[in-house]
Amino acid sequence: MYQLKAIIYGYQKSYQVAIDYFEKGIRIYAGTKNPDKRIRYNISKAYLNLGIIFYEIGEFKIALKYLEKSNEIKTKYTLPGAYLVNLNIAKAYVKLSRLNEAGKFFKESSDLLIGEFGKDYFRLPEVYFEYSQFLYASGRHNESHETL
Repeated sequence: MYQLKAIIYGYQKSYQVAIDYFEKGIRIYAGTKNPDKRIRYNISKAYLNLGIIFYEIGEFKIALKYLEKSNEIKTKYTLPGAYLVNLNIAKAYVKLSRLNEAGKFFKESSDLLIGEFGKDYFRLPEVYFEYSQFLYASGRHNESHETL
């Protein structure tokens, strides 16, 4: 329930309220004894969304902290959607001018997406587009055009 409210407040750009709701939801999930896969997935999703909120408000280091926590949970418990976390980690690294790490996570994002859904998945162009923009902004124009 808290996550849904947080998402709505995020869309409304009421970021502090969204952050508060995500944090409440995480505390509740974290207090669950013997969490099952669904609970772990919801925790990882809450961290992802919290990271996205901090990214939106320009707090890239904090965003990265939450995105990495989401990635850690998804990796440890083999949960779906890790490609989206990696895409957002890559974008945060770009904002922090950590371009080598950004490139690694863009590549990992596309590899995970293809592994999870196949090379014809409808969200793959989004990942390639973001990666292409990164390459272009990094002065790697030829690689950027090859990615598209």
